[in-house]
Amino acid sequence: MTIRRIAFAGSTVAVEAHGLRAEAVAAFLFAHLPEADAAPHITLRVEDAGDGLVLRGDSEPDYFASSDAAMAEYLQGRVCYHLADRSTGGLLFHAAALRHNGRGLVIPGISSAGKSTLTAWLLSHGFDYLTDELTFVADGASEFAAFTRPLNIKPASRQLLSARLVDIGDVLTCETASLIPLASLGAPDATVQTPLSGILFVHYDAAAPFEWARLSPAQAGLALMQCLVNARNLPEHGFREASRLARQTPAFRLVYRGFGELEPRLPELLASFPRSDTK
Repeated sequence: MTIRRIAFAGSTVAVEAHGLRAEAVAAFLFAHLPEADAAPHITLRVEDAGDGLVLRGDSEPDYFASSDAAMAEYLQGRVCYHLADRSTGGLLFHAAALRHNGRGLVIPGISSAGKSTLTAWLLSHGFDYLTDELTFVADGASEFAAFTRPLNIKPASRQLLSARLVDIGDVLTCETASLIPLASLGAPDATVQTPLSGILFVHYDAAAPFEWARLSPAQAGLALMQCLVNARNLPEHGFREASRLARQTPAFRLVYRGFGELEPRLPELLASFPRSDTK
């Protein structure tokens, strides 16, 4: 059995792995993270179970998966859920995050907005991967921390990463997801704070015209609140801090229907966000 304590955004979750398959899944997801000292508020147990794997936890319904990839996708999601459930001390967003030539870019959005696929495309254009799920801005900070984890993309989007993958054999794929290991992405140290240069709200719509629009602080603040996952744990539900962030950070809305229309505009889009050393 192995035990991993995972801390992020003021919250700690423990994962116990029982059996060789369970230990391999836990290592794939969390081996890169430093061991936390704080006591966890919940322990999730993943166990070998004959022809599959079972996840159990306090107040968690048992979940069975026949494949390692399906369990990895589910366990990754549950750990993120429980980290958000007790997160305090700042704003925790459902958001991807990347770094490019001194710029830290956060991409908040609901599921199915297209942020993970866009993240995969940007990785193939020289961006550094930080996260595709949780981004944390501490109270009063102008930097963010990313919960770095394997990139979770739809199997059809995996081709976008072909130029960046180092070891394609390590990818875990099931019917609903391809989990790309951090070693394949060359992801930086998960503990590094990144200066926040810009916020990008994205929406994929195959029928909509291309749109790139600067948001006012009021528009950006409202959009940030819609992606805030720990609001109930924060003073004023995080509204004051979200407003501060929206006032000091350039924010844009991107509506796209394909990467062909993004390709020629990428240098122009990047110029909208200042480098951290010129901000």
